[in-house]
Formats: sequence, structure tokens, C-alpha cells
Amino acid sequence: MAEEREQARREQAQRVPPRAPARPKPQGRTGERGESGAARVISLQQSAGNRAVAARLAPHPVPMPEPPRVDVVPPPAREESPDLLATYGGGDAGGGVSAAAHGALDRGLVELSATARATAEEIRAHAREEAEAVAASASEAVQGVTAAVEAGGEAIGARRVAVAGEIGAAAGQERAAVESWHAGAADGARERLGGAEERARGLGAEYGARAEQVGRETGERVRGGTESAAERSATAGGGGGNAAVANAKHEVRDKVGGQAAGRLRGEGQQAAAAVEGEMAQAAAAFEGRAQEAGGAIAAMGAPVASALGQAASGAAGVLARAEAESAAGLGEGERKARTALAQRGGELRAKLAADARRKQVELLDAAERAAVAVEQQARSVAEAAAAEVGRLDEEVGRAPVDDEVAEQVDAQITGALTGAGQEIRAAGPQAAQAVGAAAQRTREAITGVVAGARDDAGRAVEQVGGAMGAAGGRARAALGQVPGRARAAGDRVVEEVAAKAGETADQTAAAFGGGLGEMTGRAGERADEVQRRGQDVAGQVDTNVAAGERRVDSRAQEQSSWLGAVADWFARQWDDLVEMVSNPGFWVGLLITVVLGGLAVFFLGPYALLLLPFIAALAGAASQLTNNVWRGEADPWKGVWDAAVEGFVVGAVFSAAIAVGLWAGLGAAGILAVVEVVTVVVTVVTNLVHGERPTKNLLANMMFAWLLDRVFRNIPVRGGGRGVGGGRGSGRQPPPRQEPPRLEPRQEPPRQEPPVKGGGMRTRGVTEPVPGPKTLTPGEVAELQAIADRYQTQVDVVGSRARGEGRNIDKPQLPTEGKGEGTRSDIDVRVDGDVDIRSRGGLSNDIANASNGAGKVISSGLPDSPSTPPVIEFHPNPGGPR
Repeated sequence: MAEEREQARREQAQRVPPRAPARPKPQGRTGERGESGAARVISLQQSAGNRAVAARLAPHPVPMPEPPRVDVVPPPAREESPDLLATYGGGDAGGGVSAAAHGALDRGLVELSATARATAEEIRAHAREEAEAVAASASEAVQGVTAAVEAGGEAIGARRVAVAGEIGAAAGQERAAVESWHAGAADGARERLGGAEERARGLGAEYGARAEQVGRETGERVRGGTESAAERSATAGGGGGNAAVANAKHEVRDKVGGQAAGRLRGEGQQAAAAVEGEMAQAAAAFEGRAQEAGGAIAAMGAPVASALGQAASGAAGVLARAEAESAAGLGEGERKARTALAQRGGELRAKLAADARRKQVELLDAAERAAVAVEQQARSVAEAAAAEVGRLDEEVGRAPVDDEVAEQVDAQITGALTGAGQEIRAAGPQAAQAVGAAAQRTREAITGVVAGARDDAGRAVEQVGGAMGAAGGRARAALGQVPGRARAAGDRVVEEVAAKAGETADQTAAAFGGGLGEMTGRAGERADEVQRRGQDVAGQVDTNVAAGERRVDSRAQEQSSWLGAVADWFARQWDDLVEMVSNPGFWVGLLITVVLGGLAVFFLGPYALLLLPFIAALAGAASQLTNNVWRGEADPWKGVWDAAVEGFVVGAVFSAAIAVGLWAGLGAAGILAVVEVVTVVVTVVTNLVHGERPTKNLLANMMFAWLLDRVFRNIPVRGGGRGVGGGRGSGRQPPPRQEPPRLEPRQEPPRQEPPVKGGGMRTRGVTEPVPGPKTLTPGEVAELQAIADRYQTQVDVVGSRARGEGRNIDKPQLPTEGKGEGTRSDIDVRVDGDVDIRSRGGLSNDIANASNGAGKVISSGLPDSPSTPPVIEFHPNPGGPR
């Protein structure tokens, strides 16, 4: 029996099918990928030498961790398969039915045991194969996920490179646009500044020509005016009388008029030359000023060029920074996207590995359970068969049986065990099929994960690529605005500088226009002044010639009677009156005296005498000021103070005399007599002080004194009565009720130089010392005094020398023509025309030769027309030269 059981085990072992070889693991896709578009672009940039661009275009890979290994899970631990024969067989009934039954049971258990073991092993082997297949699929899926992530990253990198290339191309186009604008703007600025500069420089020639034209026209006008006055002077006088008288008059006309005509022509030429010279200098000044303005405009070019260059370089810098920032932003976006893909890929690979392990465990566990179930089923069948054999043992025991019964028992037990083995053998394929179906589902799920990874990578590429495209669009739009801003800034600078250049040219033109207008006005005024002076000289010549002719006629008549002398005296008085009323200062002083004196009489009555000195001082000052303005004196206040002092003294004398008359009780006639006597005394004294003829203006002063007496006498006094001088009639008048005015001690007037008796030099109204640096040199004083002594006549120096305005008088070598720095002032002299005639021009010739040719006879009206202060008088010493 033991041998039979061992044999049965060997047969069972032989019937166990060999384990199927494991399925080969799927190999991942190998082979080198083709070179990408981004790599080609970078390679081209590097080969072209653009390393900076290639560096910006270089990919930004994100390293992925090593993929997880998907190992095959070892099968679970299991118990040794049961030995059914050892457990349920081996019984020996000794023979008969029991022996047949036990023999059949042992043989059936051996076969059932082998079948169960083989079926369980087949289920386990199939489960191991499916587990290995799942592991292989998971490994392939991990590689697929890795490939999908890498492909997505490469696609994102390629998109970044493409967008960066588009941005770089746009930046290049904008740089080219900036450079083109810069070149055009620089040319335009140079052209506009050049036009303004040319215009400014052209103003010099234009206004210079106009200034020279004004000089020529004004010079011709001056020459024409002085020539007209010279012709008038040369033809002055009326002639008439016998031959001797006519010859004498002709000699007077030739002498006086000819000299005046010569002087006028010379002065006209000098004035015309001076005007033309000044306008020529103005033309040169215009040219210089225009060149300065042109230079100033030209100097504006450098700042404009610098500003345009800064605008262009600034725009290029902005473009470069924007391009770099865009590239950096795209690179950061690529890095983030690749990082996200790598993270997602890592998660998927980890999940695949974990799911593969879990599914392997599940498959192996399920197979193990199926194998255990098969073995359990075999054990149950063996246990039932053993129980049935035991029952037979109890029933039949060792009863002998025939062969037929034994064969039936054997067949029954063997058939039952064989049927059970067939059922167990049929359960194996079913369990294997279930395990395979589960494994198939697992592999399909793994494949789905790879497809999902590819879809995720595709969506990521699409999203990131779209974002990069949008960012590239925004960057290109921003780059497109840079040239516009640069153009706006640069064009604004060009416009501002061009406007400033135009404004400079306009201001220069306006200044030239105003300056030319002002100089034209001054030239016209000078021409008018020269013409007016020429006419004045011609008029004076007419007067002097007429005076000379009158003297010739007077002497021709040889009137020796006193009636002739009286008539001549009255004629002079008449001339004095005409000269007085022709003086505007006289009328101003008279008006002030009448108005202020009348008001004083009206309000104060006899006490008005207290204000008379002040009224007279004010009238004298106003009269002198009016005459200065009328004559065009450089200093209108010259002599005003002296006139005021003189007026105060005269007014004090009249006030004191009238007060004494009123105190003595004189009537109107008495007061008038007092006034007239004082008028005579004051007139004579004043004339002597000023070196005038003693009786000059005597009758005129007496007449106006009578008129003023009539006026003030008839002015009503406030409160009743008449003005100063009493009522009509004669005799003593009762004194007024109020006390007569107390006369305060009068202030002594400034000391006046007494008349100098005999010859010598004296001055009237001269404020500078004589000799002095601005009047006359000692040598000139000696020469003029010698001339006065030689011809026994008075010689008066007037003009700039008498005013103390002489120029370079200590340099006799300098010329007297003109008014410049290299000239000296001439000596304007007034003489007696009769003496000059009697000397046959010797007097005027000696004057002309005085001080190396500085002397100039400007009038022959002495003594009938006294010189107006300031004047330096040279009176002859008795007995001739000393």
C-alpha cells in the first residue's frame, strides 16, 4: 500500500502542468527625436554670431525626477497543497468490498490531488503572468507619461521661441523706424534752423542798405537846406543911396553875408558828413548784430541734435529693455508651465506605479483565493469519498464479494472522484478568465491614464501657447508705441527750437526796424535843426545887414542936431520894446506878476507889499526858465536861480519904495511917481550890472510900470476899498484904519559884481571859471583881449565855451570840425559889425585865426543886439593893446 501511494504521488507530480513562461515586458519607444524648430532657430542665431539673442531664445527645461520603477509584486504566501491520499486514504479493510473500496479511494485521491494541485498552480501561474503584464503596461505607461510631458514642454518652449522671435522682429522694425525718423528729424531741424539763420543774417544787409539810404537822403537834405540859407545870407540887404552909400552897403553885405554863407556851407557839409557817417556806422552795427543773431540761431543746432540723439537712443534703450523683459517673461512662463507639466507627470507616474502594485496584489490575491477554493473543493470531495468508504466498511466489513461487486464499487468510487476532478479541472479556466478580465481592465485603465496625460499636456500647450501669443501681441503693441513717443518728444523739441529761432529772427527784425526808425527820426530832427539854424543865421544876417545899412544911412545923413540923437534914442527904445514883447519869457513873468499880485492885493490890501519880492522872484525864475526852453538850452535850469535872486531884490526895492510912499500919505499920482522913479533907477542899475546899454528897455519898463500901477490900483480889496496906490486925484490920502505894515528887515540880495569900468574881461551867467578847462585857456583869453584892445571894440564869447562845455580846449593841434573824440570845441564870437566893416574884415580875420583857427564869428550884431547870458565879454582897454 505504501508503494502504491508513492507511485500515485509521482504520477500526480508528473501530471502538474509546467508554469507558463512570463510574458516579455513591453519595451519603451526608443530612438532619437528629430531636431525641433526652436533648436534650429537657436542654432542659426548662434552661427550668425547673435549670442545674446540665442541666449534669450534658449529653452528653459525643467528636470523631471527619475520615473518610478514598477516591479512585479511577489505572490502572497500560501500553505502547502494538501496531500489527500495521506489525509483521507491509506485505509486497509483486509479484503472484499472494503479492499476494493479503499483501493478505488486511494487511486481516486491520488488523481484528485494531482488535479487539484495542477489546477491551483495553473490559476496562480496565470495570475502571475497577468500581474507581470500589468507591471509591464504600467512601466510603458510611465514612459508614455514622461514622453507626453517632455513633448508638451518642448512644444511650449518652441512656442516661446516663436513668440520671442516675433517680438524681436517687431523690436527690430521699431528700431529701424526710430533710426529713420531720427535721420529725417535731424535733416528737418538743420533745414529750418538754416532758414532762420539765413533770414537773420540777411537782415543786416537789408537794414544796412536802408540806413545808408537814409544817411544819403538826410545828407542831401541838410546840404540843400544850408545851401538855401547860404544863398539867402549872401543876397541879404537892399542897397540904395548914392554911390558911396551903395558901396558901403555892398561891402557890408559881402562881408557879413559872405562870411555867414561860407560858415553855413561848411557847417552843412560837416553836418551832412556826420549824418552819413553815423548812418554808415549804424549799417555796420546792423550787419554785426545780424551776424550775432545768425550765430545764436546756428548755436541752437547742437542742442537740437543732442536732444534728437537722446530721444532716439532712449527709444532704442526702451525697445531693448522691453524686448529683454518680454523674453524674460516668456521664459518665466515656460518654466512655470514646464514645472506644472513635470509635477502633473510625476503625480501620474506615481499614481500609475501605485495602481499597478495595487492591481497586482488584487490579481494575485484573487488567484490565490481561487486556488485555495479549488484545493478546498478537492479536500471536500476527498473527505466525502473517504466517508463513503468508511460507511461501506461499517456495512459490509470484510464480507467477501465477487469480482463483479468489487468492480462496481471500484467503478462507483472512481467515477465519483473522477467527476469531482473534472469539475475542479473546469474551475481553473474560469478563474484564469476572471483574472485575465480584471487584468485587461487594469491595462485599459493604465492606457487611459497615458491618453489623459497626453490630453493634459496638449491642453497645457494650448493654454500656455495662447497666453504667450497674447503676451507677444501686447509686447508688440507696446513696442509700436515707443517710436511714436520718441517722435513726439523729438518733434516737440524741434518745433520749440525752430519757434525760438524764428522768434529770434523776428525780434532782430523788429529791433532793426525800431532802431532804423529812431535813427531816421533823429537824422530828420538834426536836418531840421540844421535848417532851422541856417534860417536863424540867415535871419540874423538880414538883421545885421539891415542894422549895418541903417548905420551907413545914419552916418550918411550926418545929422548933428540933438533932434537926430533924440530920434535915434527913441528908435533904440522902440527896438528894445519890440525885442521885449518878442520874448516869451517876458510874457510868462508879466502874467505871473499880474495874477499873483492881483490876488495878493485882493486878499491882503496894502500888506500885499510883503509878498511882492517873492512874486517878483517867482516871475523872474519863470521868465528865465521859459527863455532857456525856448532857446533849446541843454540845461533848462541854467541861470534860473540868479534870475530869482535878481527878481527878489527888485521886488524888495519896489515894495520898500511904495511902502514909504504910503506911509508918507502920497496919493495915486505920488505913488505912480515913486514907481516910475524907482523903475528908472532899477533899469539903469540892472543894465549896468549886466553890461548892457544903461537906458536899454527904459521907456518900455516905465510904460509897463504905469500899466501895472493902473491895474493894481483898480483891484478891489476884500472888505472894501481899492488896491495899492490910493484913489483918483492927488494930495495926501488918509491912511487906512489898520496899522501900516511893519516892514521886516529885508534879506540882503546876493552880492552882484559891480560894473567894471574900463577894459578887461567880465562874465555874465557863466558858471565855470575863466580861464578854465571847459571855457577858455589862458592863451585864448590873452588873444581875445588883445583883439579887443587892437580894434577898440567889445568881443563876446558865447556858445559852448561860455556854457562851460568846451571839449579838448587844451589841445590846439586838434581840428574843430565835427563832434567826435578827436576834435575840440570852436570859439563862437559876436562882434560889432561897424568895426569889422571899418577894419575891412581885419577884426573877423583875427578872430578866425585865434587859438590856431578855433575862432568863429557867428554874429555882427553888437552893440545893438546884446549877447544873451551866458557870455564872456572882452572890453577894450583905453589906449590900445597892453
